[in-house]
Amino acid sequence: MDIGNIFSKISEELGSATIGEVTSKGDGSGDGVGNNKVGAVLGSVGAVAALSALGIAATPAFGAALFVGAIAGAAGESKTKKTAKAVGSAAAGTAKVTGNVLINTAALTGALGLGAAKLTGGALNVAASGVLGGVSGFLGKFKDEQSHVKEGLAFFQAQEYSKALASFNAAESKNKSNPHIYLLRGTTLAFLGKVSEAIKDYSNAVNLDPNLVAAYNSRGTLHLSLEDFSEAVGDFSQVIRLDEKNISAHFSRAKAYLALEEYVSAIADYDNVINLEPNHAETRFLRGCLLTQIGDYQSSVEDLTCFIGLNPQDFSGYYQRANAFLCLKNYRNAAKDLSFLIEHHYNESSIVDFYFQRALCFQNLKNYKAAISDFSEVILRDPSHVQAYFNRGSIYPQIGDLRQSEVDLQRVLELDSSHVDAYIRLAYLNTSRNKTQEAINYFQTAIKLLYQENRLSAIPALQTKVKELKKEESQQSWWNKKLF
Repeated sequence: MDIGNIFSKISEELGSATIGEVTSKGDGSGDGVGNNKVGAVLGSVGAVAALSALGIAATPAFGAALFVGAIAGAAGESKTKKTAKAVGSAAAGTAKVTGNVLINTAALTGALGLGAAKLTGGALNVAASGVLGGVSGFLGKFKDEQSHVKEGLAFFQAQEYSKALASFNAAESKNKSNPHIYLLRGTTLAFLGKVSEAIKDYSNAVNLDPNLVAAYNSRGTLHLSLEDFSEAVGDFSQVIRLDEKNISAHFSRAKAYLALEEYVSAIADYDNVINLEPNHAETRFLRGCLLTQIGDYQSSVEDLTCFIGLNPQDFSGYYQRANAFLCLKNYRNAAKDLSFLIEHHYNESSIVDFYFQRALCFQNLKNYKAAISDFSEVILRDPSHVQAYFNRGSIYPQIGDLRQSEVDLQRVLELDSSHVDAYIRLAYLNTSRNKTQEAINYFQTAIKLLYQENRLSAIPALQTKVKELKKEESQQSWWNKKLF
């Protein structure tokens, strides 16, 4: 693994998403803030975009928050706001994002920490209290269809989504001009996994009420889940147009921009989130990773340091900061972060990489004994780790151990017979030991491989070295030459 390739584990690490706080502003926005915590190691932005964009869409928590948001916006009751925030806290389970995730209650029940059913019930507790205790402001928006809406809310709370759908269908048959009916029915359809129908209902809602933030927010979330990123950007832009301080919309639009590889726009949205909420940990983390990717390493360190301060037990921040430090060639601080991860046994599946990266830090700091120790640990854990053998073999001459250097470099060739750099190292090693012919042989093999790999720029220097060695050998006194 080359030191420049510090983001190599994205595909296997980014699969885990954490469903974080889901809040409702109580103003009709259904302002759900979803946390998609990327895994321990962040790789190419393309992969980040594809998977992080799915993170918030993998859960029914957003639909629930939108449902609560619609009720809260109409009723304007503080009790509703508090309940919605409680729902978000209850949603802190772990979901596995796989493929094009649809909001499917049955599929998510096992994946979510508390299960989709409990999530749904929790979110709709407020609806039940409204029906029974008088969220009259919300139900007052309905006329002849009010009894059907009330019934639908009760069924939704009981997780009887098909019955809830029937009730909302009945309500819609009585009044086709009420956008809130389409909002409620769209959310129910989303819970039933009927995403295209849900999107159609949300579209009906905004056609009837172009200022219905909750419908844009919900439709954007579904577009995000379907990887319709341009459509998602459009919806979240509408939310921001109507509510420029809507943190959720900026956060979600940034994910869509990432998927579209519009990194400047993504960072601008992350900037907006942080301007609105400086301690928004998730955004600090994601922006820090993205800043590393585009080369603003110092700003990345600042964001990730803030993230660590807010979440000292979330070790992913330490690894990402170590990556940024490596890019800054700040090997001392990178080594400190990697040592922290090793000591705390963070992500055992990546422990070999942590030791390897720290060994590179020690190597650059010329702490050769510490580097050899870490490379040896890598080899102990992964006996076929070619690069660890190569680096260790390259370091041994620094402490005067040429024999062990040759052993390691020969091992590299046993594992990878086309490892050009190992041939070159062995050539120079034999040159230093006055084994001229062996050195020439290694150089010539390296030149041949360089031609095959089309690495032509490196060839002239080696050819010159071969000529020098041959000249030296021809001038060597006969009694100094090997006779066997």
